[in-house]
Parts: sequence; C-alpha cells; structure tokens
Amino acid sequence: MTRWTGLMVVIIGLALSGAVLAKVPRSVEGKVFFTSSKIQETSIKALVRRFEKGTALAELKRNKNGHWTVTIAAFLGRKPYPGPITIWLYDKRDKAALKAKEPVNAISVDGGGRSIFIYELDISPDLGFNKGRVYYVHVGQIIGKRDKVFARGEVELLAERGGGAKTR
Repeated sequence: MTRWTGLMVVIIGLALSGAVLAKVPRSVEGKVFFTSSKIQETSIKALVRRFEKGTALAELKRNKNGHWTVTIAAFLGRKPYPGPITIWLYDKRDKAALKAKEPVNAISVDGGGRSIFIYELDISPDLGFNKGRVYYVHVGQIIGKRDKVFARGEVELLAERGGGAKTR
C-alpha cells in the first residue's frame, strides 16, 4: 500500500465513523425534552424535528395511580461511554442538595451508547416527589466517581389529575 492509499483509507474511515456517530444539532444538544406520548421515531432527524421548537421544561399532571409519568428524550451533549445512563432528579428549591450532588432519586438504565436517550420515567410520591415542586432532570453517566451530565431539563409536578405533559 502506498503512502497516499493509506492516507485515503484513513480519511474514508474517519468520514464513515463521523456518519455512524451522528451528532445532534446545537438547537437540541444538551437538553432533556418531555412528552406524554410514546416516541416511535428512530432517526435523529425525525426526533430533532419533533422537539427542536420545544423547551426543556414541562408541567406534568398526575395519572390515576397518583404518579407522574412522562417519556423523556435527552439529546446528549456528547457520545456516552458504554454502560448505564443515569437520570438524576433534584428539587429546584433545595440548593444544598444540588451543591452536594444529593438527588431526590437517581435511576441507572442501559444507554446503548447512543447520542439520544429515550426513557419512560415514572415519578412516584412514594420516593419523595411532591406536587407543586419543580425538579431539575439531569441525564449522564457516572465515570469513575464523577457525575458527567450530558443533558438537562426541568419538570414541574402539578397536583391535578389527567396525565400528560405540557411543555412551556
């Protein structure tokens, strides 16, 4: 293999790896979006189209069992490492817990190494969540002993029943 052929192989390899690791657009990068419906889309383009005009802030109504259920779509600011993705929920009023990195709840699930993380989140009053409160939602990974946050959003838990998420 000549020097130029080897260089072409490297350039083509880099181009292909960039296509496989498609990056999310800046308009949604690093944000967590909320929806009350199931997410059927699988392409980055379709998901971006669906959420790019929304905000990373939602109001949730309780469902019949008293929980708040929502599907989150987190457009990660960087490609995650292989392994579990963690969702942290912090009470916005409790600044001390946020500084101490003590969330109300943390959930770890398989992330699959993708740039977009979709998960149906069940927020239960049995775990310390309260109506009328706003919670920060952080999505990321625990690498070593450090929390790496790749996307952020906020959710307000409403007292009314009816289910569903309304983005502001």
